[in-house]
Amino acid sequence: MPALSFPKWMPKDRAAPLKEEYILFFKESTRYHTLVEGSLLNQPDLTDRLPDMPDPLESFTDKMLIAAAVPDLFAHLMEVQALHAEGAQLCAVRTASVTVSGSAATEHGGPKVSLPASFDGSSAKAHTFLAECNNYINLNRSRFISDHVKIQWALQLCTDKAANWKRIQLERTDAGTDCPDYLLDWEEFQKNFRNKWADLNAKQKAQQRFLAGIKQVGSVRRYAEQFEEVVLESEFRDPTIIISAFYNGLKYEVKRDLVGKRPDTLEELKACAVTLDEERMAAQDPEKRDPKPSTSKSRTSDSPAPAQTTTRQTTTEIKAETACIGTQLSADEKAKRLREGNCFGCGEHGHQYRECPKRPPRARIAAMESVAGDPTPTPTATLEESKN
Repeated sequence: MPALSFPKWMPKDRAAPLKEEYILFFKESTRYHTLVEGSLLNQPDLTDRLPDMPDPLESFTDKMLIAAAVPDLFAHLMEVQALHAEGAQLCAVRTASVTVSGSAATEHGGPKVSLPASFDGSSAKAHTFLAECNNYINLNRSRFISDHVKIQWALQLCTDKAANWKRIQLERTDAGTDCPDYLLDWEEFQKNFRNKWADLNAKQKAQQRFLAGIKQVGSVRRYAEQFEEVVLESEFRDPTIIISAFYNGLKYEVKRDLVGKRPDTLEELKACAVTLDEERMAAQDPEKRDPKPSTSKSRTSDSPAPAQTTTRQTTTEIKAETACIGTQLSADEKAKRLREGNCFGCGEHGHQYRECPKRPPRARIAAMESVAGDPTPTPTATLEESKN
C-alpha cells in the first residue's frame, strides 16, 4: 500500500482557530479518509469496520465550537489510520506468500524503483511523466489497488505550474457526486492530462522536420541521437525512407568515407558512420596522431642534440612559399602540408620551402631575399626569377 500523509492541525491560535484553518484541516481529513477507503477495497472485512466521516460544521460564528470539533476529527483519523496499518500488514503477508514456479514473487525482493520526477507543467515532460508513473505502478501493483489511488498519487507529484491545477482536481475529488469521470478512471485521467499539458501537435511538428530534412551539424553520434528522437516522435515506420533520410543528412566527408561500405540496416549504418567519423576526427587532432619517428637513431648520448626546426611558420614565410610554388599544389595539399609542418616543395618534414635542399640554389636565395626585403612578394616576380 502507498504511504499516506497524516493530516496536520496547525492553527495560529489553538484556543480560537479560524474558519479557514478548520476548513483546510477538514478537507485534508476527508482526502485521507478517501485514500484509506480506496486502499481497502480488496479487504471487505476492514472496509466494513471503516467509520463514517464526521459531518462538517455548519456555523463558524463561535470559535469554541471549532476548537471542540477538531478532537472529534482526530479521533476519527486515528481509527482510520489503525485500519490502514492493519490492511498494509495483511497485504504484506499475502504478497509474501505468493509464489511463481517455486520462487517468491514479492515486490520486496524485486528491483528498487525510484519515484517519477515531479511534473512542473512543462509540455515537453508530459509524456515522460505519464510513462514513468505507469512504469512505477506496474512494478508496484499491490500498492495501487484502485484507479482512485493511482490518480491521487499522480496528482501529488504535480508542482510549480501544475500546482494550481492539482489543487483544483483535489477539490473536485472532495466534491463527491460532482467529481468528473477522469478523476475516477486512470485511463481517462491520462487522456485528460495529455490534453491539458502535452503538445498535441508534437507528431505533426516532428513529421514536418523529418520531411524537411535533418542535417548533421556536429558529430555523427549527436546527429544520430537527434535523428532517432525525430523518427520516434513522427512515428514513421518505413525502413527504406528512414535509412535514406539518415544517409542524406550526413556530411559530405562521412558520405565519402562510406563509399563501398554502406550497410543495409539503419543501426548498422549508424554504427559505421559513427566509427568513420570518430576515426576521421582523431586523425585531424594533432594530440591523437602518432608522433613522427626520430630521424637520427644512431646519435650517441654524449653528443649534443641539434636544435629542432620549428614547424610553425609566420605569415610572411607562408606568403613567400606560396608565391614560389605557384599552382603546382592544390589548396587541400597546401593546407595539409602546412598543418603537418612539411615542406611545400619536396613534402618532407623538418625544413621550410625556402630552405629546401632539393630546390635550385638561385631560386632559394631569391625567396630568402624576397622575405627579408618585401614581406609580400608577388607570384609574378618569383616565377620570372625561377625562369632565369
